[in-house]
Amino acid sequence: MTGNAPLKRAIEPASFPWMDASRYAFCLAMEAGGATWLSGHTAARYEPGRDVVTAEGDLEAQSRIVYEKARVILEAAGLGFDDVAHSIEYLAPGALGAGDARCLADLRGEHFGAHRPALSTVAVKSLLRPEALVEIELVARPGGGETVEAAGTLARRGGDLLVIPALDAPGDDLGSQTRAIYDRAARVLDAAGLGWEHVVKTTDFLDVSALRDYRVTADVRRERFGAHDASEFPASTGIIMERLATPGALIQVEFIASTRPREGIAAPWPHHPRLTYAPAVRAGQFLFISGMAAFNPETNATEHEGDVIAQSRYVYENIARLMEAAGGSLENVIKTVEYVAPAAAERYPRTGRVRTDLFDRPYPASTGVICERLIRSDLLIEVDAIAVLP
Repeated sequence: MTGNAPLKRAIEPASFPWMDASRYAFCLAMEAGGATWLSGHTAARYEPGRDVVTAEGDLEAQSRIVYEKARVILEAAGLGFDDVAHSIEYLAPGALGAGDARCLADLRGEHFGAHRPALSTVAVKSLLRPEALVEIELVARPGGGETVEAAGTLARRGGDLLVIPALDAPGDDLGSQTRAIYDRAARVLDAAGLGWEHVVKTTDFLDVSALRDYRVTADVRRERFGAHDASEFPASTGIIMERLATPGALIQVEFIASTRPREGIAAPWPHHPRLTYAPAVRAGQFLFISGMAAFNPETNATEHEGDVIAQSRYVYENIARLMEAAGGSLENVIKTVEYVAPAAAERYPRTGRVRTDLFDRPYPASTGVICERLIRSDLLIEVDAIAVLP
């Protein structure tokens, strides 16, 4: 940013008939760093006559509502579907059939036309609105960025960032699948003129059946990134799902790379040097924060066991400490994804009060989904965050 231009701007459509966005602890979309980050949206709508929020209809009907919401938000930002660089589709178990995949592909064709954004397909335990079948999160920038295709993968490069959507690959076990995924990613990076030293963030989605072997992925990260200390690795988030979208897949990995120099941010608490992720990584204006849960690294214990509200506050207070170490504050956070354990689903809506207590308006854009579990069974919420700094 230059001059007095703001670092971020909330996108507020003149009319958004599905809900009163001012009542929630997130904004519909946030413009920052040359991109517009939309919150994840389902077909949920408020019906004042019944005083309920509903998400009704089959997958096609729900998806059409989601795309109409996205159209309204994009237009308020001066954008359209041709400007979408990355689409993340979070699918409930009822939307994972072969017919559902064809339906979603047809709807993408209808709305995006010849334009093809990078696409990540993530199978979740459920969505926060239990009757919802699909939640779609979009990132857009004028022109949609440059297409990079390699290894059967369509990625998008815009500004300083390259997004490689969630990849899976065949293999007999978790280690072989992970190595094959990193091989695919290496070919995409090479096509973009980049290498492993440019990767700033990874997100792993792990089939629950592979959890006992998850440590083998750290060996792959050491091999590829060639790092010896945690601060030299990209930031990372790892989430366990009941199943993945591709049958037989044990892991998916999404990569974000930057053309700007990568700077690992040291956490203001003990961070074991043998870990294969940095607490946060800055590249240009962007700060990518590793998934944060209510794990106390000083005591090796979970804080506030059984209380998702208290765990949420602990997480956001630690994100605030990490932001301070990076030279910012919570006001620099532009986007969060909240992964919620099933045991916390009922009380999770009350965590909105934590965000309104700790953030000022405009609140960050946000997506929330139910996963199978988190890395430790007593963790109830994990927050993945992106911030923008001067």
